Amino acid sequence: MTAVQTPPTHRPSPNERTQVDHRSPIPSLKPKPKLKTKRSQADKRIDYLLKTKFDDDPEFRPLLVELAELDPTPKKKYLAWLAKHWLDDWKATPDDQQRVAECLATHHKGAKYFSPLSWTGLRLEDAGYHADIFRYTPQTISRISGRIAEIIRIDEGDKQIRKGNPVALAGAEIVHRDDQFTIIRIRTGEALKRFGQNTSWCVRHGNPLGYPFPFDFILDHEGERYLANRKEVRDRWDRIPPRSVVEPINEIRGRVFDSHEKELAQVRRAIACQRRLAREDEVQILKIPDLAIEYAAYMFAGPWKEFEESVRVADLTATQAVRYAVEVRKSRWRRFENKIKRSRGPLNAYRREFPGSIPKSDEEIFREQIQDWRCRMPRANAYCLKRSSQGRAELLQRDRRYDASIASRPYSLDRYTRFLASLATSPMASRYRDKVRSYFADFESDDGRSISLPIARKLCLRFSQRMKSLESEIAKDSVCSFNYAIAMKERFLEGEVAIFADPIVAPKYRRRFIQRTPKESNASSSRSEFGRLILPANFKVAWQ
Repeated sequence: MTAVQTPPTHRPSPNERTQVDHRSPIPSLKPKPKLKTKRSQADKRIDYLLKTKFDDDPEFRPLLVELAELDPTPKKKYLAWLAKHWLDDWKATPDDQQRVAECLATHHKGAKYFSPLSWTGLRLEDAGYHADIFRYTPQTISRISGRIAEIIRIDEGDKQIRKGNPVALAGAEIVHRDDQFTIIRIRTGEALKRFGQNTSWCVRHGNPLGYPFPFDFILDHEGERYLANRKEVRDRWDRIPPRSVVEPINEIRGRVFDSHEKELAQVRRAIACQRRLAREDEVQILKIPDLAIEYAAYMFAGPWKEFEESVRVADLTATQAVRYAVEVRKSRWRRFENKIKRSRGPLNAYRREFPGSIPKSDEEIFREQIQDWRCRMPRANAYCLKRSSQGRAELLQRDRRYDASIASRPYSLDRYTRFLASLATSPMASRYRDKVRSYFADFESDDGRSISLPIARKLCLRFSQRMKSLESEIAKDSVCSFNYAIAMKERFLEGEVAIFADPIVAPKYRRRFIQRTPKESNASSSRSEFGRLILPANFKVAWQ
């Protein structure tokens, strides 16, 4: 068997590769396929709506493009909602369109808060809001934007709390942090108000309502929040959580301390041993005013120079300033007196301890007179108490029901008119005089006369000085004019026209301010002014 020899394969050299035979035919090249342009989701959504809602009419494409500009999402997920309400005759102005665009942006930003995957566990469904945009109209969507923005702000605040941001923790301190709980100890009302937002706690407004500080704010790993005071623990909805949650929280709270509690224990030890702390420790105590005042009250027999040099007026409340002056200085603290003046409770305590230190102003005396009148005034009825008309003589619009109730009780009327007269003549009550003037303004109308006239007549007896601005109104009524003359102890010439026209008041006015006629003198000669019999001059008593 002979072997078959195959010819060697020929491999062209590099020079042969570059040589082209122009006589050979050019091979046919296949055309490249055209590349299809990738359309965006927004364009696809516009085409879909144009086909389904507008019968594929190209004239409506510019409208959909214009509505798409109001949609803040890249895929225009709210375009169908906008088109629906445009077909429902939504007559929107440019301002309305801008407002709706902002509300949609807020709604889209808060989309994650429609599920329990956020840091706080807050869900808008719990508050009555829904992720389905078709539940709302352009008129009602603005109601949810503020709520979503508030929840977003709270969520961002919780993130800062977990990071230990000192701005978010003003007035509070993180005392424990692990994989399950983050515990913040709250010591100020402002911090309590900040941490209590969007909860149902009774102390969420910053007022402790009798609960002692501190409070403990707890965030768990699922985003739920709790508030604890002593052994009481409440969830975000002010409900008592299960025992499986309460017990671990209280167990952790019982073994953690904040810096204030550590400093307090150190101060108590120093007070018990009657030994001053080191300089570095005292500097730390100076940052806590209540603790520094307690320390100085036991360790110093007079002013603490370091404390007074380091503290500013803005650092202490009026109560703390009074406490330091009474317990430590045992003398006036003039530097803080302007601040103490603005707080009624500390001011009274300061005056009791240091009589004559801060004299009462005219306005303060006048306010006390108003308060004294309010306390002693007989209560008319629930309506008057609700409106507080008894103590607010400065109201320009009278409460006629209150005036009628006052006029029907002689004792109340007497006290009320005495108070009004003091307002009219007091230099500190310029803005209250409209109340007095209102009782003399309705004499021409029958409705006002039936209620205002008894008060006005009694009021004229209580004036202590001339009221020239009211004399023209007083002169319209004979009884008012007569009572005003009695109060001034002289004739009231402007009101004599009305007095002499009244047959009942005119004789009384003449007997008091004008010389008596001979007929009146003879008629009164046989009886005294008090109606008792005048005995003859030659009458003698038998036992004399």
